[in-house]
Amino acid sequence: PEFYKMMDADLVGKAPPEIAVYSASYSVAESVVEFDEKIMDQIPKYYIHTSRDQVVPLSRQKKYAQRIKMAGTETIDAGHLPFLTKPKELSEILLKLLN
Repeated sequence: PEFYKMMDADLVGKAPPEIAVYSASYSVAESVVEFDEKIMDQIPKYYIHTSRDQVVPLSRQKKYAQRIKMAGTETIDAGHLPFLTKPKELSEILLKLLN
């Protein structure tokens, strides 16, 4: 897959030989989860922009982050799947945002 090209070199050999992409949505709940806007407004939100994302362009990510009150934002030099392509860098950003 295309995202292999963006993976850190030391992770490429560790990547599974085949990645299955599922189009179906999965739910962990047995019923619909209720959304309470007042509660959601109280929860701090963070956005990590992915600068090489070919699924959601950076300009669109920035517009989204501006619409929502974000407690903080960061940018990672990665595509749409930074948890696969840049896990170490992503974890460092997450720790930075949460501390």
